[in-house]
Amino acid sequence: MNNDAYPWHLARQYFIDIGLFLVMIVVNYVSLLASIECWGGELDWFQRSGSLTVVLASIIEYRHFDYYQSNHTHQSVLSGALSGIPFCTALAKLRKYIGVFSILFLIGGAVIWGYGDLPFV
Repeated sequence: MNNDAYPWHLARQYFIDIGLFLVMIVVNYVSLLASIECWGGELDWFQRSGSLTVVLASIIEYRHFDYYQSNHTHQSVLSGALSGIPFCTALAKLRKYIGVFSILFLIGGAVIWGYGDLPFV
């Protein structure tokens, strides 16, 4: 396998995960603004955005788990085969942060889903 193309294949996975994080942030922000705009109304978009956050964070966490279960990627990065490439080292550090943020978004989405309507009651 060509080492020049391989890091970009890894980077594409990170860009998808970061894009999903941005979608979650935008959906929550827009739904919060919509709920504030209809403050006494029947619009509970902020609470419903919690369910979307949980679904998207679950997808990211599955992708994160799948990344570590695939032997060829995990072993080549850990064994140092790609550690000479600074790009791969930076991606390995980024992967750890993606795992942490996906758990935080799962917890936050569950809290918003369960209690997101209480501030507007």
